[in-house]
Amino acid sequence: MDFADRLDMMDDDCDIEGFPLDGVYEKERKNQVFSERLAAAMISRLTTQEALAKSLGVKRQTVALYKSGKSSPNAEILTKIALFFDVSSDWLLGLTDNPHREPQDDSAADLYRAALDKWGADAQTAMCVQEMSELTKELCKWKLGKDNFNEIAEEIADVEIMLEQMKLLHKVSALVETVKVYKRNRLRERLEVKGE
Repeated sequence: MDFADRLDMMDDDCDIEGFPLDGVYEKERKNQVFSERLAAAMISRLTTQEALAKSLGVKRQTVALYKSGKSSPNAEILTKIALFFDVSSDWLLGLTDNPHREPQDDSAADLYRAALDKWGADAQTAMCVQEMSELTKELCKWKLGKDNFNEIAEEIADVEIMLEQMKLLHKVSALVETVKVYKRNRLRERLEVKGE
């Protein structure tokens, strides 16, 4: 079982505190939105089920299930679909009406690649862990009453820069964005359940 399957299982059964969610209706609605957006993307790009299936590395019947709303893709396949049609995962999932992906800052990505090339994967991974540790220390100081907002901001910036390098190193940038969409959607659902 891969990571995306585990995420799907957690989402289907319970929220973070173990309370059952109204999963059946919500999952059907999500599948319907996804299937409508997938069909629209396929029409706009004149893409057949066979061509999409070949690109995704799945059977044509799997694409047919996605298109009919009877099944939904895992995070990895969702990312591949978004990249294939050059649309955002958020749009495919119905979380936004804007189909366009956020532009990437190539100069920052080039800088991060250069750092990985110069110092290597092991050193940059160790630095990432160190920066996360330093952020943890600053947050603990704040929790104890210290007015250290500048230090917290600096450490958050360091951690974000190192995490960008880790995404490049492990070639998971698109997957991370897809999982973030999933996590934001799950948080949104939890907030709605809690507010009732």
